[in-house]
Amino acid sequence: MNKTIVVAEDFNVSRKIIVSTLAKEGYTVLEAADGNEAVNLFDGRTIDLLITDFNMPNMNGSDLIQKVRSLQSYEYLPILLLTTEVR
Repeated sequence: MNKTIVVAEDFNVSRKIIVSTLAKEGYTVLEAADGNEAVNLFDGRTIDLLITDFNMPNMNGSDLIQKVRSLQSYEYLPILLLTTEVR
């Protein structure tokens, strides 16, 4: 069974590395450069995992997660939050 993963990451190099790695493992990968692009991918199709950066322009990872969780079809979708933030 082919699994579909959405990768939302604004840093192009990081996004390409994640997408390439997952695709090599046989996953179907949909990519978005920010939360606004990503939320448009949640259109009723089957998505098995969301991998999102926290800090992104236009819609950050936290807002994206809230939006995805508000969609009935995706309220229990597994989500992996990635960030390079150091505090």
